[in-house]
Amino acid sequence: NFVSRKWTISDVEAAEAFYKTHNAGFTPYPFPKHLFMKFITENEGYFPVTIEALPEGSVSYPHTPCFIITADDEYSRLCTFLETILTMVWYPSCV
Repeated sequence: NFVSRKWTISDVEAAEAFYKTHNAGFTPYPFPKHLFMKFITENEGYFPVTIEALPEGSVSYPHTPCFIITADDEYSRLCTFLETILTMVWYPSCV
């Protein structure tokens, strides 16, 4: 679980190296390294986001979000990043 555990500078450097190898339209995947470094120093390495999700096995109706990610101020960019990653994992496993 990458959201609830404490991140370190070496974790961010490893993630940056990993995302550089994944091309998005012939450019490196956009990894917000400066935001990761900022929350390591300001939040002791923990993600400054809140994730709410439907319980496992719930019946969901159309137009009902399966998960919601929220953050304050400049960390809202992390919401977009995490939504993209979670959707990449969630969709193939559920559809």
